[in-house]
Amino acid sequence: MNYLLFVFLFIATVSFGQKYHEVDIIYRHGEKVQGYAKLPRTADKIIKFKPGLKGKKQKVKSKHIYHVVFFPRQGVKHTLEYNTKRVINLTKAGELKERLGKRPLWFYVAEQHEKLNFYKFSGKYHINRRGDVIFFVTDMADVFYFFKKPGQEEYVTFMKENSLAYNLIGAHVRSNLAAYFKDDEEFYQRIIDKEFKGYSLTEVYHEYIGNY
Repeated sequence: MNYLLFVFLFIATVSFGQKYHEVDIIYRHGEKVQGYAKLPRTADKIIKFKPGLKGKKQKVKSKHIYHVVFFPRQGVKHTLEYNTKRVINLTKAGELKERLGKRPLWFYVAEQHEKLNFYKFSGKYHINRRGDVIFFVTDMADVFYFFKKPGQEEYVTFMKENSLAYNLIGAHVRSNLAAYFKDDEEFYQRIIDKEFKGYSLTEVYHEYIGNY
């Protein structure tokens, strides 16, 4: 009985997540269009859009879009951004290696600040009946965290957040973070001094924006 209830709730949640939600679409050239759209999968190259709930369905190419802001209920909004990721890694020899993603994907905008934006990425996104975003994970319960500074074109990641490890900062991630924040001498030194040992990337983000 419990299994059947779980299956029913899962199907209901996914079905609700696939409905058309009220949205603002902000194009790369600056135009904003209001209407209704379905939440895209992370690799979707098109957005399913309607100018009104009873309007004709359209397919908008993701490459033309900068932001899609979803309004699942009053007072709640969720923003997805279409862009490319970049992974940085500091080797044991002290060499900084970077790897650019092969193509753009849909990233969830977790928090925004004039000094640093914070993003999350998982296999799938869904909006439940309360209007909350659910991160459906497909790779060992992993959610990826990304930072992007003003002027940067791509998002930068340092590690995976594992639901069991709570995304704690260890030696390897500390080296990558230090390389990323090397232009901020004070914050760089705090990282090197292991001040954030045991912190999550979320906590490091709040420490950084709290300096301004």
